[in-house]
Amino acid sequence: MFVRRKPNKSGTWSVQVVHKTDGKYILLKSFGSSKDEDTLVKYERAAIAFIETYGGQKVLDFGEAERHKQERSDVERFFDSISDIRQDGARLILEPIYNGIGFDKLGDDTLKQSFWRYPAYAGPRARLQQLNILSAILMRI
Repeated sequence: MFVRRKPNKSGTWSVQVVHKTDGKYILLKSFGSSKDEDTLVKYERAAIAFIETYGGQKVLDFGEAERHKQERSDVERFFDSISDIRQDGARLILEPIYNGIGFDKLGDDTLKQSFWRYPAYAGPRARLQQLNILSAILMRI
């Protein structure tokens, strides 16, 4: 469904709402004809209003694109601000294990820092190896 201006034999232009079905144009409503551009614009506005209300027809609001773009940039900015979560996440997960083994009683902060940060920076194979070592230590306790 769309608005069209159709030229008439008399030299005027008709403003119509047309629907295309099976390759044929079906006239739904004619809003008038004129040679005056201002009158034609007025008819076109009336035709657009008709389309918005006709038979539950939904009109896509492309003004929403700007709002979605702003929301997307807000989300990206949010995720960019949490780029260091891997280090803190490793500490939150491994600190109870570290304390449960009893390493906190040694008083060596260097060992503590390397214990927390190693899994965050190591590759998958190294992480698996460290988890195997930790599980072996836990099995002995």
